[in-house]
Amino acid sequence: MNFSHLKVLRNQIVFTLSKLISFLVHFIRLDSTHFGCPIGYHLTLDSYINLDVDNSTSEKITTLPSVKNDKPFNFKNINNRYSHSYRYPETDLVFNNIYNCRFHKEPHALITSDDRLIFSESCAYGMNPKEHWIFRKFKLSKVNELNGHSFSLGITPNLWHLLMEEIPKIYRLGLIDKNINTFDHIIGQSFQLDIQREIYNLFDVPIDKFKTFDKSPHFKFDNLSFFSSTYTPDFSGIKWMKDTILQKIRINENIKFNRFFINRKNYKTKNIHNEDEFNRILKKYNFETIEPENLDFSTQVSTFRNASFIIGAHGAGLAANTIFCKKDTKIIEIRSDSHPHDYAAPYVCMWPASINKLEHSVLFCKNVKNIKLKGRMNTDSDFLVNIFKFEELIKFHLNE
Repeated sequence: MNFSHLKVLRNQIVFTLSKLISFLVHFIRLDSTHFGCPIGYHLTLDSYINLDVDNSTSEKITTLPSVKNDKPFNFKNINNRYSHSYRYPETDLVFNNIYNCRFHKEPHALITSDDRLIFSESCAYGMNPKEHWIFRKFKLSKVNELNGHSFSLGITPNLWHLLMEEIPKIYRLGLIDKNINTFDHIIGQSFQLDIQREIYNLFDVPIDKFKTFDKSPHFKFDNLSFFSSTYTPDFSGIKWMKDTILQKIRINENIKFNRFFINRKNYKTKNIHNEDEFNRILKKYNFETIEPENLDFSTQVSTFRNASFIIGAHGAGLAANTIFCKKDTKIIEIRSDSHPHDYAAPYVCMWPASINKLEHSVLFCKNVKNIKLKGRMNTDSDFLVNIFKFEELIKFHLNE
């Protein structure tokens, strides 16, 4: 028997023992807040609400329209599916109110008042509800009970998630005449960056109401409200976010990094392996180097707003900040040629390009594989840039 067979057998044993413990716990009228895992699952949120177990509701607010990512500016030189435009389907925007529920961070699991997983809101580990990792747990983390009405915002220490996913939720609340300040608690991952505080203050988000999973990985809520996740980006909410920030921040016109490269030397992923050759080309074409994480938020916005040509690796620094660029700004996104599937979000750097009408090209590169990155190895390992193609792409944008 090889290692993979042993791993499957181990998982089957763990699943069986976990379920047995769960049934025994329920038999003595307890639940997974005390011991064991949830007793089972509801496939969808609607299927749970239709059972009328409590007063939980799910309401369609509107429909996010189908939106299209434009094809890359250098589409004629890309010989794969990313040389084409990509259209996201229209998607219902749904607002949920769930009573007496729990959320367990690791593994990602929304658990109902009848001690069952809601799989549609918890499927971060595959598409088989019976194999969800919550069913491997003999005991969940200690429960932190929150009275009153809570709202799931995100509170993610990542600029892209903050700007492109979290702040648009405030716009969505406005569509249903709700204000984030009226909730008793605001729920999310982690509040640890100064830039988060700057952005939340711009949108009058009450930071004193934050409850984060880095301090308590298992919450029980009287009432939890949240928007169901959508694959389709909310371009209306993103535009509202951008316009609001540009109205509230005074752009510093004296910041004139006309051409720059976004350096990732402070990170262990997606750096340039052949850095010396790469830097010679940057210098030849008068590119400076910046590290956005070392700038306050208003300076970041001003820097990208004033730029004419930006080069950077696929990631938050590029995908978030270019939303503030002016029309026709030139962008070269350096991306792995092994970006495997849509789950790895290959198109997110192209959202700002489509919204702002940027000259956005994609330079696909080989990776120097870093096995320490495991499942992210193909996308996040350092890049081996083809210097000839890199220079040709710069010249293509400059019409040289």
